[in-house]
Amino acid sequence: MAKPVLKVREDRDEKSRPMEAVYWLSATMLLIITTEQEGETDGTAWRGHAELFDTATKQRSRLTALDPILNAPDRPIQLVPLDFQLSTEGSWLYFRYFRHNANLEFTPIVVNLKSGRVREWKVAESISAFWADDNRYAEVNTVERDNDRGGTDIVPHISIHDARGSRGDRTIDPVSTEAVNILQPFEQGVPIHPTLDAWDTGYGWTQSWFQLRNGTLVNTSSRFYLPVGAASVDRNDIPTSQFPVFHLHWYRDLPLLASVHRFLPFVRSPQICEEGLWVESSNGEMLCELGHVASEESWFAAKDTELNQVQRVPGSNAISFTYKGMVYVLPNSAR
Repeated sequence: MAKPVLKVREDRDEKSRPMEAVYWLSATMLLIITTEQEGETDGTAWRGHAELFDTATKQRSRLTALDPILNAPDRPIQLVPLDFQLSTEGSWLYFRYFRHNANLEFTPIVVNLKSGRVREWKVAESISAFWADDNRYAEVNTVERDNDRGGTDIVPHISIHDARGSRGDRTIDPVSTEAVNILQPFEQGVPIHPTLDAWDTGYGWTQSWFQLRNGTLVNTSSRFYLPVGAASVDRNDIPTSQFPVFHLHWYRDLPLLASVHRFLPFVRSPQICEEGLWVESSNGEMLCELGHVASEESWFAAKDTELNQVQRVPGSNAISFTYKGMVYVLPNSAR
């Protein structure tokens, strides 16, 4: 059963972004980013602030270390920042922000929560990005390398960004002991490039994975069939996590009315719409439902979903989401 954690604002901006966005930094620490003034990519400044909510003490406090960055008058942010990740020992906070003159991209930035020290670097494409330790942020991509069999292998390309300064930046040999330690999430497989397909036998996801085998990233794939009557809403990739969360909605008949309708066709059998979260089963053979809520009949015309801000709680397999202005945590019973 989902456990309520914190009440947040339900309202959204004109682009359907939450006015209070939440990010789990640890199993007990929740970050809240509040929008005070909406921004635009044309240069209109975004204004807001950050707070921390400790689920153990129930205390909510302002994260003043971010104030100089979020509201710098000489370097205004245009869109609400995103993708917050706390370093392994809590010294640094990573996130991305958008400035009108910054190549029209979200720029990575890290902030030391004690000293206020800041570092930025250029955007790079990656299949996974996460903290390698308390001071180094890793971005993992792939490159092709010739092998001794006359073909090519897909090997990881690991870029390290040192939060303390660019002198510590480097690329790591993918077969080194250091790389093996950094690439531990890839041993179980990291999800990439999902596609939603219609097959002769059903409708569902084709899921591709990169899995590390003897220093080589092997690209494998699997199929997950959606429940009868289901269609996809979204799919949430979670950094360093081996399981994606499938966000689905579906229509189903009310059993009693469906039975009556079969004998008395003039009695209508209306369908109800439900929206829920699903994950891959532990044996990898099917999708398992974690839970669902009732959704509006006019879902296809609706602007927003009922379940929002879906993410994993760090240090656990639990899934978090917001529903009707409340942050919930739901245990992942399939794992």
